[in-house]
Amino acid sequence: MKKLLFFSIILMYFFTSVSAQEVDNWAYDGVFPPDSSIAEFGTNGIVVTEDGKVWILKYSTLRDSLLINGTPTAVGGIRVYNPDGTKDTTILIVRYGFEADTLGGFKNPSTGIWSPDFQTGLTLAADGNVIVASRYGGTRKIDYKTYEGLLKAKPGYPNGQSKVAVDNAGNVYVYPIYPGFPIYKYNSDLEESSKSIAVAETPGFCWGGTVTPDGNTLVHTSYTNYQLTTYTRPNIFSQYTQVDSLLEGIAAESSTWDPKHGHLWVSAGPADGAPEGYTPHAFYGIDWETKTVVDSVIFQGYTPFDPFKHRALAFSPSGDTLYVTQYDGTGNNIQRFVRIGDPVSVEDDEEIVSAVNFQLAQNYPNPFNPETTISFSLPTQAQVTIKVYNAMGQEIRTLTDRNYSNGFHKVRFNAANLASGLYLYQMEAVGVDGKLFKEMKKMMFLK
Repeated sequence: MKKLLFFSIILMYFFTSVSAQEVDNWAYDGVFPPDSSIAEFGTNGIVVTEDGKVWILKYSTLRDSLLINGTPTAVGGIRVYNPDGTKDTTILIVRYGFEADTLGGFKNPSTGIWSPDFQTGLTLAADGNVIVASRYGGTRKIDYKTYEGLLKAKPGYPNGQSKVAVDNAGNVYVYPIYPGFPIYKYNSDLEESSKSIAVAETPGFCWGGTVTPDGNTLVHTSYTNYQLTTYTRPNIFSQYTQVDSLLEGIAAESSTWDPKHGHLWVSAGPADGAPEGYTPHAFYGIDWETKTVVDSVIFQGYTPFDPFKHRALAFSPSGDTLYVTQYDGTGNNIQRFVRIGDPVSVEDDEEIVSAVNFQLAQNYPNPFNPETTISFSLPTQAQVTIKVYNAMGQEIRTLTDRNYSNGFHKVRFNAANLASGLYLYQMEAVGVDGKLFKEMKKMMFLK
């Protein structure tokens, strides 16, 4: 009803309607690898190394086998592909000098019996090498050029660990699968003596999290808690005492950083995973400064109610290629998208000058190509949201959504990746006294 009312208001506001549609930032580039005879299903981890090779990690032990004590035994493994999709190698055993470590199994410390293991995630280390997490076998670091083992940390959870996160200093943050367990922090050498508790207890089941490059915010993606939980500290000498939530309603199972724009990307679950307010089987790019969604792709070829989970995604080193995965199914469930444009960019300038009234100015220049400035004034401190809509009332972008001081402000809106046509921009401001101001204006983008 609200959408219908909003659309009716727009029709009343304009005498004519101009068709306008947002140009996608990404183009679907098919499945990966492109060889249809290769079925990469059950993917629980994916990374792209500096040389462009794509590492794919299987969770289960159904694909390969090794002779363990003379018996053919199913194990898990890593498959490495060249950028063109041709296979480079399969890693089943990681060698540390003279020691050989089976990736898909471990010796149970309580029974002394060799048991199959499950692989839970891949992460790029700060030095460009690859960190693989196993549910019970711990954390291993592998040289991305030679495929030799470099480092290994012991398992830290009775019910298994998830994918790890790495900050720019090389510190490694190990996430638990099950709720109620801590997030551990290691130094870049995975030394047991460096192990400490970063967060004492986590909510919900988790297949991995992320950390901001400076190491000051940990992001816990729980698909049963239906939100991202963030733990923040003011600096590297402090504890993670500030706890917040982000994207309430989303059932995220994977996350990573876009190296080109610094956006955090997360997956949304299937329709039965209750991704409230989010499109099933979509992957969202979040502007970390504004905490708003600015980009997205949708996994192709499935209905919203297909119960498939998305446990891994990865960017190429340039950030211009995105690989997204789904865990379930029997076919090739890795898809590749290539960037065909950048998200609409917004720059914010502030002028601390006294203002008398709430006011939204006409954008200038108008018409514009491709950039224009939207100015507004605030008589008091206020929470301000400015959104852009197309002529059909569909929301295109949130330009700003934050607290501003009183005075005159402006945002610069670059629409280079949008189609020409008529657009609306609406400002909504709530002052510290609770007073609400709302105004909408039109603008014309002509290429």
